[in-house]
Amino acid sequence: MGAHDRDYMRRDSGWRGGSAFWLDPERIVWVFIGISTVLFLLPIADRWGVFTSSGMARGELWRLITYQFIHGGLFHVAMNMVGLYFVGRTVVSALGPTQFVVIYLAGGVFGALFEWLLQSAAGRPCAIVGASASLSALMFVFVTIQPRMMVQLFPFPFSFTLVKLAWGFMIFNGLFGLSSLASPVSAGTTAYLAHVGGALYGIVHGKYFRQRILLPVIRITRTSKKPKPTAKRPAAAPNPTYRARPGQPNVIDAEFSDSKADYNEVLDKINREGISSLTPAERRILERASENLGKRND
Repeated sequence: MGAHDRDYMRRDSGWRGGSAFWLDPERIVWVFIGISTVLFLLPIADRWGVFTSSGMARGELWRLITYQFIHGGLFHVAMNMVGLYFVGRTVVSALGPTQFVVIYLAGGVFGALFEWLLQSAAGRPCAIVGASASLSALMFVFVTIQPRMMVQLFPFPFSFTLVKLAWGFMIFNGLFGLSSLASPVSAGTTAYLAHVGGALYGIVHGKYFRQRILLPVIRITRTSKKPKPTAKRPAAAPNPTYRARPGQPNVIDAEFSDSKADYNEVLDKINREGISSLTPAERRILERASENLGKRND
């Protein structure tokens, strides 16, 4: 698999008609935020969009999707949209808009089914609204990408690794979800088990359904001495050599407007810290390399 086959080194071929729109990491996230906001302002959406046990019994499978964009109150929609803005943009930057859409929708579906199956097994009805299961899927995909990233949560004065925070999330929601199976049925309760289901989908997607972000370590050097250029024989481009990481394929060579040293430094940084750690200037170097690769392969 060449560099042009990787998510961060090519255009998203699934949306060629509007590539400029989909390449902007923030646009697709704002589309989802806009859908949730509009539906929140339309009370009639609650009647047709909420995921319910009775709806499943009637075969209304569209509710597995629509409930993800419906919220129970101003605080509920505000918190979820803030989370979607930050987590969603991070996932889009790392994996692209198409995978963001798949993770969001599939995580929400899996979360609702997980809650519904366990509640039904306990003989209880369920009704779910909100993007929380979808957000859980997005968060846990990123946990599989950067498990050792350090994060700090207000008001705690110390930091956690993402993987430890993920364990805390799963334990908290798992315990409250299981306790809810034995508690009286009441309106407005949190769908903790849907959070767990979305998180489980995020782990599975991150480990098995996304392309790995790590690049081979690349060094471009001359492998042999070349004759001096003359008027009849211009200088030839240096022959590249590659040193791939174990288990990782080589990538194709390309002509880049930036210096080879700058490009190599960007690749090394991605290997060490992940693609989300790049500065705007480093991203521009990667984007120019992607454009050159596209010109060679279109």
